[in-house]
Amino acid sequence: MTNPVPWSDAYCLGIPEVDGQHRRLFQIFDELNASVAQGTGIESMATFLLRLKGYMACHFRYEEMLMKNNDYPDLEGHAALHHQIRGDFNKLRRQFDQSESSGAQMRVVEEMVRFLHTWLMDHIHRADRAFGLYLHEKSVL
Repeated sequence: MTNPVPWSDAYCLGIPEVDGQHRRLFQIFDELNASVAQGTGIESMATFLLRLKGYMACHFRYEEMLMKNNDYPDLEGHAALHHQIRGDFNKLRRQFDQSESSGAQMRVVEEMVRFLHTWLMDHIHRADRAFGLYLHEKSVL
C-alpha cells in the first residue's frame, strides 16, 4: 500500500476545470487507499473501482476535447497515454473480477493502488503539465 497523496498546488496546471478534476482524482485515490488499509469488503471495493473507472473516462474525454478544441499538437500522443492507462486499469480490473479468493482480489487492489499512485504523479507532472503550458503560451487561459 502507498501513503496518501495530498493535493498540492504544485499539481495545478492553471486550467480550472482540469485542476478540479485532478483534485477529485486525488481524493478518489486516497479514498481507495484508505479502504484498502481499513480492509473494506470486496463488494464495496468492486463498486469503488467501477466509480473510479467512470470518473477516469470522463476526465480523459474532457482533456482530449479541450486538446482538440485548442489544436494541441500532441493530442494523439496524449490520447495514446490515456488509452494505455485505461488498458492497464482494465487489465487489473479483470484480474480482480477473475480472482478466486478475497485475498487474491485484495492483492490486485493493492497493485491497482500502486499503479494509480504512479499514474497520478507521473501523468500530471509530465504529460498534463505540457498541455497546460501549451494553453498558457497560446494565451487561451
